[in-house]
Amino acid sequence: MSKWAKFCGFVIRALGWKVDGGVAPEKYAVLLVVPHTSFWDFIICYFYYTSLGAKTHTLGNKKFYVWPFRS
Repeated sequence: MSKWAKFCGFVIRALGWKVDGGVAPEKYAVLLVVPHTSFWDFIICYFYYTSLGAKTHTLGNKKFYVWPFRS
């Protein structure tokens, strides 16, 4: 497991969450984070799935990708 995945797991536990479950068995999967109560829903979902050691990619509205997140 990468250092980034371990760090994500640490953050999840520090926020009081428990990691339960596993990586989707399919090669490709789409995770939906709902309901969107705040921006933190995305962060927690990303950190959760990354802490499992899964490779993640994100898709979002153009407004989401502002400095420093845009490429």
